[in-house]
Amino acid sequence: MLVRSQPGAPAQPWPAPFEATPCVACRSAPVHKDDSVNRFARGIACCILGVSALLTACEGDRPESLIASAKAYIAKNDYKAASIQLKTALQKEPSSSEARFLLGSVLLDAGDATSAIVELRKAIALNHPRAQVIPVLARAMLLKGQLQPLATEFAATDFGDGAATADLKTSLALAYARRGKGKESQAALESALLSSRRCVPPPPPPVLAVCRPVSRPRQATSTARWPC
Repeated sequence: MLVRSQPGAPAQPWPAPFEATPCVACRSAPVHKDDSVNRFARGIACCILGVSALLTACEGDRPESLIASAKAYIAKNDYKAASIQLKTALQKEPSSSEARFLLGSVLLDAGDATSAIVELRKAIALNHPRAQVIPVLARAMLLKGQLQPLATEFAATDFGDGAATADLKTSLALAYARRGKGKESQAALESALLSSRRCVPPPPPPVLAVCRPVSRPRQATSTARWPC
């Protein structure tokens, strides 16, 4: 179409309408400039792609997804990556007892008993199953050297769960042995063996001294090197 700006002036072509650069999804579809239906369909396709990408990103940021990711890292012994995922989950949901428990366990496995104790006690305060938390907490206290508090707090604890009770009583036996209390160590060990036919977890060589009758205190005391 030709237009004249002033009488007698040469005709000029009408300016072409402005067209935005289409997105990748739009460019992949057939382009018909005069087909408004196709343009509308391409716009809808772009919106669907954008919403789908946004929903996928949001799903990965949910605490449940972060915890699942942390468990996968734990299975690979990648405690640093697991810790990052769990801390992110706790930023989004501070009341997650599972995330607190897993973070405490990861910190203990990484050798940070002090931080592990803090997180495990928070997990207990959030009502995470005590049979899961306390045996791990006992190991952290043993590693930290909190021998008297460990005995005072958990000497009478029994979960009714063979593995959990045996785990806890084994830590108590080691704590008593380190303090030179052979009689108490033997009693805790017998309780552990009564709950399970073996020490839980399976004992490394230093624990074998505790698995014998505590008739020689020096031999029993050497088991203090086992932090579990």
